[in-house]
Amino acid sequence: AFAEGRLYQEAIREFQAALESDPSLVDVKYNLALAYYYERRYADSEQVLRDVCGYGADEIAALRAVGALN
Repeated sequence: AFAEGRLYQEAIREFQAALESDPSLVDVKYNLALAYYYERRYADSEQVLRDVCGYGADEIAALRAVGALN
């Protein structure tokens, strides 16, 4: 619903609030990363994805190289 209205700032606030209540919600973290990405907050998006996946910088670079993130 958030993406349809392009209300990414509101979505980010909602996702952050949900994660304050339960930081283990992987689907919320994923959606937060997407909202950051659509807001062109790429570093924030990458950081959330690293947290979700446990990836380090080398793995993130490899994913970028094959187009998985960009």
